[in-house]
Amino acid sequence: MKKIEMTLIANAGILVEYDQKKLLIDGIYHTKMEGFSNIPDRILSEIRSGYGKMSDVDCLLFTHAHEDHFSADLLLELLNNGFQKERYVLLPSGMVLKDTGKMKGFSEKSEKCKIEFHVEERIPLRLMNEIELEVLPVKHMGEAYQDVQNNCLLVTLGTNRILFTGDAEPNVELFRSLIGNRKILGVFVNPLFYHQKEGTRIIEEILKPEFVVVYHVPFPEDDKFYLGKMAGKDMASRKTDQYATWILNQEDQKIMWDFALV
Repeated sequence: MKKIEMTLIANAGILVEYDQKKLLIDGIYHTKMEGFSNIPDRILSEIRSGYGKMSDVDCLLFTHAHEDHFSADLLLELLNNGFQKERYVLLPSGMVLKDTGKMKGFSEKSEKCKIEFHVEERIPLRLMNEIELEVLPVKHMGEAYQDVQNNCLLVTLGTNRILFTGDAEPNVELFRSLIGNRKILGVFVNPLFYHQKEGTRIIEEILKPEFVVVYHVPFPEDDKFYLGKMAGKDMASRKTDQYATWILNQEDQKIMWDFALV
């Protein structure tokens, strides 16, 4: 048996562990935004120092460049402190750094570790043994963010695909064209995606996963918009046996999925 372990960092930050490899998704930021949770100080210290749970992270992946998902300053700090050798970083698509010093900093670090400013969309990219990444471009949800590209990250671990949607707009026909008939083990969606009828259609008609994780939910003490409560009501109203559902909104909350080797 092998297992996939997925641990909440904060918001949409997820640490994925598989076969002694670690991928950190949307987990490098330190800007406090109203209604969302910052990375806890203890975890942020581990990220900065490379100790504890955050030791030997192999890949840093980002869906988009909003401040509750990504910090260029913090990423440069990590690169300067040694996150380089045989590591992989996928920067958010469309990221524009007005500070040419930062852009130069990323370019210099790309000589020591693999830093992608852009990857060819929908072409599977082999990150390491038994781990592949496919970038599926969609719009960010919300009228105010229609010019923001949100990359859904389709991560294949062995033969199992997990989709991280970030803040994707739930466009049924676009997801149908992007996913096709591929089998999806699990999907991570934010509470607004989960709440909308289009999101439900995508989950149940197109993805047909074995599990759904509602993430990008603030810790209870930060949840001024009651997103966790909304997600809980939506989950209770579904009452489906089609897939398991979890809501991640507690520090260090984790999901482990065991599967037999094929």
